[in-house]
Amino acid sequence: MPMLTTGQHFENGQIGFTRRLPLPPELLAEIFYFCLPSDDDRITTSANSLAPLTLSWVCRYWRRLCIASPRIWADIVLGYHEHLVARDLPLLDLFLSRAGTHPISFKHSPDLTDHLHILLDERAIELYRLGMNEMLERVRSRSGQLRVVVLNALDIASMNPVLSMIQGARSTDSPSCPLLDELRVSVIHVGQPSECFVLQNLDI
Repeated sequence: MPMLTTGQHFENGQIGFTRRLPLPPELLAEIFYFCLPSDDDRITTSANSLAPLTLSWVCRYWRRLCIASPRIWADIVLGYHEHLVARDLPLLDLFLSRAGTHPISFKHSPDLTDHLHILLDERAIELYRLGMNEMLERVRSRSGQLRVVVLNALDIASMNPVLSMIQGARSTDSPSCPLLDELRVSVIHVGQPSECFVLQNLDI
């Protein structure tokens, strides 16, 4: 039997060709969405090894389709770099840019229990707060699109941008987060248990 190349089939002693019909772009984009990794995977694995970035590197057509599919970029989970928040900013900028005007789910909830010593290092905590404030300012700039916000921080001082956003989240006159359905914020304090408050199904 002769060697077959892609798109060929062998039948009744003859080599024939099969025409492959491409998947509709809407269906392929839906498949891309279901390829997104779990939240845990995105915290423990570099984004360069996961969808949607890896999908956009397969071929030119997939890249164009990925970039034109804001839904797969609007589910943002950060935390791989743990307390080194500034390292996540380029990825956040990329995802926010490609999410366009789509409703956004934003989660930054790394396990910080091994980094409590940072609170005793003036320079380290300053860098951490600067990174958190830069990240949260970017998120706050999209407050009108936020659907889910989950945050885990070392101290309350790093949460100033999101706290001001929370204050106006439920305003009846002009809510800052009209789409917000779930808000979960936890703050770790040295010598104290984690303090957490959760607001779900906000009536705004």
